[in-house]
Amino acid sequence: MPRAVAFRCGVIAELHRQLEWASRAAQLRLLDAAEALVREVEFGRAYPVEFVSFKLTAWKSEPVGVVETLAGEALLADLVTMIQRVSRRAPVEVVEGSTPLLVDDVASALHVSRRTLVRIRRFGLTMRYARFSDGQLRLVCEPSTLAWFRQQRGGLIGQACARPPQIEASEVIALAVSAQPHATMQATVQAIGPRCPGRSAAAIRSILRRAVRRGELLIPTSARLRGRDEVLAERAMRRGVAPAAIAHRLGVGIPSMHRAVQRRRAARLRQIDAQIPATAADVPAEDTLLAVDDLSRTLPPWDLAISLDGKGGQSPAAADLAAQHLLRQRIHQQVSVLARQPTAAAIDQIESDFRWMTQLRWRLLTSLAAGIRQAVEHRVGRDPLSLPAGTQRLVLERSLALLGELLSRQLIGDFARLPARARAAIDRMLAGERSVDPGRASARLAAHPAVSMVTMERWPAILPDPRWEAWWRALPADAADIVQRRWGLGGVKPQTMQSMATELGCTVPALARRWASSQQQLLDIGRRARPLDSTTE
Repeated sequence: MPRAVAFRCGVIAELHRQLEWASRAAQLRLLDAAEALVREVEFGRAYPVEFVSFKLTAWKSEPVGVVETLAGEALLADLVTMIQRVSRRAPVEVVEGSTPLLVDDVASALHVSRRTLVRIRRFGLTMRYARFSDGQLRLVCEPSTLAWFRQQRGGLIGQACARPPQIEASEVIALAVSAQPHATMQATVQAIGPRCPGRSAAAIRSILRRAVRRGELLIPTSARLRGRDEVLAERAMRRGVAPAAIAHRLGVGIPSMHRAVQRRRAARLRQIDAQIPATAADVPAEDTLLAVDDLSRTLPPWDLAISLDGKGGQSPAAADLAAQHLLRQRIHQQVSVLARQPTAAAIDQIESDFRWMTQLRWRLLTSLAAGIRQAVEHRVGRDPLSLPAGTQRLVLERSLALLGELLSRQLIGDFARLPARARAAIDRMLAGERSVDPGRASARLAAHPAVSMVTMERWPAILPDPRWEAWWRALPADAADIVQRRWGLGGVKPQTMQSMATELGCTVPALARRWASSQQQLLDIGRRARPLDSTTE
């Protein structure tokens, strides 16, 4: 099934979300209002959010100090998209005698293909779903709507269908022959790219690769990384090895190696996003909460471990839960729009949000640690630390997993009941555990089992090694600052490369080189302190 078009305007996206619970009559009223607004919107103008909201819902909001506006082009495209989506849930019935136009009929009337019709609909050609006599839903357009579109927006059709002049494939090959010799395909593309109007770098590369296969060109081509080599390249980059050294070792070009690693990281993020549960229903609509200073500092360190000794952190805060829900929602939105070949900046943003969300989750779990001890003590009737070590670890792991799911479903407005709900959930879980046997005694342990943060999460590959918390302070000041910001060590919020480069006043490539050197120094300190095992990345 093709992916739905993303909304550009937040007010339209929020209105579409709210309409999922609206009645059919309310949906039909909004569809009529949206079609009327489409005929008023003009390109090149900006429209206040309050004006758009009033036109669609007939509700006038209170005046605010700052006027937020929407670009006419983006608003028009979103209205067309919303009308199509909402009409699928509230289709019109085709009555006998009516003559709605199907997609092929509209394309034929405009003398364009179906693919071009999809592109030009963003200019204001609204279409709804209708239910025909055979019970099938089909996208239709009213003749009056098509007549208005041809009269008012017909001049834009030619602009949308016009293709920019582009150089022929044979001329691209001739330029590559005259530009030789070049060491790599990428170097050839960069050399002839400015002289190939209308052709992107990907198109030029595709033409040259076909010419190489036919024997018309002699350009060294590198194979794409697959399988084990992708894993090796990603681990080496995580350790701070220079990309040029990795590419040389694997026998590929640096751009090819980067693209393979980014595809692998993106595939892992899509898999994680599909596995973790959705957030609660009352997530705040704005990201202003994430700017609170307390959410960026005094976060739990990565070597944090929870045991049944009942020692917890500060009292649970509703802001932590709201920020966790916001980050989970933002991660899902960013993963859903990841391109087939994503950029490093997009992946870096998602992974940094995962790390930040993990720290906020564990600050909440730490604050609920005393409740775990109380629930276990109430169930077994004695000090939980007197249980066998294996039983303590089992109870901790299952309790923390249960609380993690509870936090995902916890409503922010009902946050005050979270500690009581946590104790009740753990008590119900323990009631069905045969391993927690109050009649079995054991000696009190000097060292009690504890469960670490990284081992309980489903995405350990994008989290830092817990041992780095004990190593990074031994680095020089500049290197320690970069490593701390990057991974969120020492209880601070993890940062992306772009945000770090902006704060430090340098470019992202220059910062990446400094980070690679700092990461290598960090691992060298660890090797001197204790040899790394083969499973540590």
